[in-house]
Amino acid sequence: MKMKSTALFLAVSTVAFGQQYESTRARITGGGGDGKCSFEVQVDGTVEIEILGDQARMRSLAGANGQWRKMECNMALPANPAQLSFSPQGGRGKQMLTMNPVDNRGVAVVKIEDSQGGSDTYKFDLSWKGTTGPQSGRNLPGRNGNPGTGGSIFDPEPAANNFPVNPPGGFPSSAPANSGSVTGWNDQVNFKAAGDGYLRLFRGSDDQIGEGQVTVDPSGRVQVSLTTRSNGRVQLSGNLILVQGDRLVANMTGGTMQGVMEILLDSRNRVQELAMTGVGRNHFELRWQPR
Repeated sequence: MKMKSTALFLAVSTVAFGQQYESTRARITGGGGDGKCSFEVQVDGTVEIEILGDQARMRSLAGANGQWRKMECNMALPANPAQLSFSPQGGRGKQMLTMNPVDNRGVAVVKIEDSQGGSDTYKFDLSWKGTTGPQSGRNLPGRNGNPGTGGSIFDPEPAANNFPVNPPGGFPSSAPANSGSVTGWNDQVNFKAAGDGYLRLFRGSDDQIGEGQVTVDPSGRVQVSLTTRSNGRVQLSGNLILVQGDRLVANMTGGTMQGVMEILLDSRNRVQELAMTGVGRNHFELRWQPR
């Protein structure tokens, strides 16, 4: 499973674990009253769609890359929608809402599985009745902290970056302890290796990453430590939020760094890749894999 090519680390892209993201922005019509977004995509295989505010991105997990046909809303999807409803409208395969934005820092996730030959057109609606109250700190911020109002995890943040790459003593952990194990995980990862990677700052300088150390305990607590070319150390901690086979997804923080990290394992729980995209004012891209 380990990728030998270093092409992943040579150019800015929206690729995580070799899978292409296709992004789109909603056409907003109407407004007021209850909320609704309608989607139409072309799928030949399996895709996962992440929706944040008035933006969405689709990642192809298997088969051909999915293609966007339509995203139309009467308002942007709030981070805390009340009575969110998912309604498939067309398509021969399986469609499901796998993550509610209330429980996923403002991001809704839809998975589509098309197991027959050739592609098919899939349509689905998301509808809601207002919001559940003020946004909490767990919601994923876009530009100025407002999802869907001009910035998101899907686009580089153009504001001036004040991210300290290597502060003295490294990045302190600020993620809360996990209250219990995530569904599908009751295992242990203790991995350390030399590797290659980068920490790319939008509106800032890049840094190469060498050695990496990753631990995940049975409760889903994650600790990551990476050594940079400038002899600094990036330290991140957080908790698993999703387990899909050998793919782990965790909410991670460290100092001013915050975002969602994907960890790819092999059958012996050895780390094959790390990928993380930062959010908000301190937007960054982190990629690493062992040698």
